[in-house]
Amino acid sequence: MRNGNTDCAQLGGCPSDYVAVGITAVSAFVIVCGTCFFIRIRELPQFRLKQLRLLVLQSMASITFLLAILMSRSVIRINDRKSWKSCYIWQVWLEGPLGYGLMMSCHVVRVYRHYHLFVRRHLPPLRSYQILLLLLVPWCAASIAIQIKRPPMTYKCRLQTSWTALLCMLHVSYVPLLLFGAWTIREIEFKFQEFQDLLKGVLICLTFLAMWTAIYIGSTFEKEKKTWLQAGSRFILILMGNAFVLSFLWIPVSRPLLGQLNKRIDSEVYESVGQVLQVPHSGCLATPEIPLDMTQPLESLLTHKRFRQSFLSFAESRIAGEFVHFYNEVHELNKIPSSDTARRVYMAEHIIGMYIKVGAPMEINISHQMRHDILITEDLAGLNLFNLAICEAIRVMKLNLMNDYLQSAFFRQFQEIYSQDNLQRNQYDGWVYDLETSTSRSLIHEYDDPFDEGLQDQHNGRTG
Repeated sequence: MRNGNTDCAQLGGCPSDYVAVGITAVSAFVIVCGTCFFIRIRELPQFRLKQLRLLVLQSMASITFLLAILMSRSVIRINDRKSWKSCYIWQVWLEGPLGYGLMMSCHVVRVYRHYHLFVRRHLPPLRSYQILLLLLVPWCAASIAIQIKRPPMTYKCRLQTSWTALLCMLHVSYVPLLLFGAWTIREIEFKFQEFQDLLKGVLICLTFLAMWTAIYIGSTFEKEKKTWLQAGSRFILILMGNAFVLSFLWIPVSRPLLGQLNKRIDSEVYESVGQVLQVPHSGCLATPEIPLDMTQPLESLLTHKRFRQSFLSFAESRIAGEFVHFYNEVHELNKIPSSDTARRVYMAEHIIGMYIKVGAPMEINISHQMRHDILITEDLAGLNLFNLAICEAIRVMKLNLMNDYLQSAFFRQFQEIYSQDNLQRNQYDGWVYDLETSTSRSLIHEYDDPFDEGLQDQHNGRTG
């Protein structure tokens, strides 16, 4: 009859198993707290460039993977259960496609997005969830085949050699995928060290798979089934799984998260994505104020920072601030040199996701064809990507906002603040903004680039 130590080695309940359960519980708690913290601060500019949904999916898959390891390795002793049911549920499905498979697929999706955005310079043709489904198809096919065939399993939830080899191939297949992705984006000068993070992820994955293989081979071909070795190898495997999940999960957001948790690492407070990308004179950074000529059209007035802030406050009071925000973001995009394609792609993708896509948080009202042309562009770093949308935004602001702004308290407050900076008050006296003339000028002359200083100077010469 087996003694108590042998029972715990085979059925669970050893002292090391309780330690493993405690470590896993702490890891799951850290993952949940970290994900909630990330969701809470997701609106901060340094996190808008990250894929929140992928991180949440990866967090859920990580917890599922850790729990499946505990259950399939008989760490927790559960009486009155049929072992084959537990093995098929935990080992085949939850540890496979819904655990490790989903967790690694999220990283592959990030590489897929980076390739299309920064190498091909267009939006990915397939959405993230579509790529995830395609990556999980082999996992689901193997799991369904195992579920139908129902090959016998041991008390350790081990399959026959042929089925185990199939699952091992699925586990290892992500390594060449990530390596190939790293090779395709190796020449891109990323702002947030995505290439280095990808290499770290590959190294962590290789280390975990190598140690897992060594433990599996050692326990399989061991001639004398020593109780302490069985329990110890199981404990080491679970400990490795926790370390793998925790180190692998937070790679994409480790830097900004540490910056929030420790201000000494990242002491700057960002107010816009332009500041995160270090666009010159962005957001609250010191901006040399240009002289304000009140005879200029709205597109020229909006280049003046204080006027734009006052006009934005009025537009937000009318629940129409998205057009001014859009203008400001595109204005910052045009400050980035055309040679700095990586930063331009970062900014363009942010603008599309925030203002252009259907259902975007601050979706602007533009024509369907104009929206479609932006979404299918073949050059996200192009200089004229948003020109037509900017002209449409200016036209809407002129027709719907400008006349009411000139009669509002926001404009009077702007006059007072501007006059306090030793500017002559007569720049405002008798000034009437000709809404109809300014609108006609933009439409007739097809002023496609409101940021073109040459056209502005030409216009100023005519008005002077």
